[in-house]
Amino acid sequence: MGQNTLLGNFVQLKQSLLLFKTAAVGSAIVIMVASWFLYVQLQQTRTLNDHLFQLQTQIQRLLDQEERFLIERQRESLASIEDDRASYRKSYSQLLNMLVAQQRDLTLLFKLDEEVKRFALKYEQLASMQALLGYDKEEGVYGNFRRQAHALQDIARQTQHPQLEILLLELRRREKDFLLRLEPNYLLIHQDLLSRTELLISAQFPNKSQELLSILNQYQHGFNTYISVLQKQGLDHSQGVRSELHQLKISIRNHFEVVSKQLFNEALSEKQSLILTCLVIIVSISCFSLLLLFVLNTRISEHIISISRVLKKCCSTRRLLNEGKH
Repeated sequence: MGQNTLLGNFVQLKQSLLLFKTAAVGSAIVIMVASWFLYVQLQQTRTLNDHLFQLQTQIQRLLDQEERFLIERQRESLASIEDDRASYRKSYSQLLNMLVAQQRDLTLLFKLDEEVKRFALKYEQLASMQALLGYDKEEGVYGNFRRQAHALQDIARQTQHPQLEILLLELRRREKDFLLRLEPNYLLIHQDLLSRTELLISAQFPNKSQELLSILNQYQHGFNTYISVLQKQGLDHSQGVRSELHQLKISIRNHFEVVSKQLFNEALSEKQSLILTCLVIIVSISCFSLLLLFVLNTRISEHIISISRVLKKCCSTRRLLNEGKH
């Protein structure tokens, strides 16, 4: 009977130890899975942040092209915006694919993309106007009225009339002042000089007045056409296409902030609930493990005590048997 009791205690002790090991391994696995899940969520947030930063960078480069173009007014600016547009499309597609995989609301992102597309179209409109004006001093409307001005100056030098030469030089100076600074007051001075030049030609050169006035009128027409196109482009950020581009730039920047906040708030809301759930699971598993450890420790202690008692009893019985034989 003692052997049966001892064997039973050993079996129960073994079962308790096995249960403890199983619970410990299971708890460790659950905690590892929960920790890995938290890590994945943090990685997703980091990836979202990286994609948004890349998109913001490409949008900013695209928007900066307007200022660069207005300063340089060169064909190279058109080539560079194509590169920036391609980079923007790549960044946008990467973010879009990630959000589609996460089943996010894409309404605001689509609106942002539409505004960027409108900006690109307006930029092309600005560039087409510049092509009409001319990319250098020999092209377009600018090249045309510049040639007329040179022809007028050549004739003035041939006539050897200092006052006419001075008026034409002043006329060209105010023209260049306006083109350099784009300030309207130079146009008023320029117009006044044109009127004075017409009067001088009519009064001093009756034989050549028709030829000179024809060249002067062609110059004036070319200059006025140039100014008209410039005004359609916009002399500053409050006029013409430049005004529309300026408003689009503000709208795009504001819209990007809204998109970023929306995506981060959605991600934060989801992750907060998931992280809270994981923490609850981890704490629950830890508490359960401690409770199980306490219970198993009590059971194991009882089994060890029972085994010790049985062993002592067996030893006492054997000793008594040995004494009886003697």
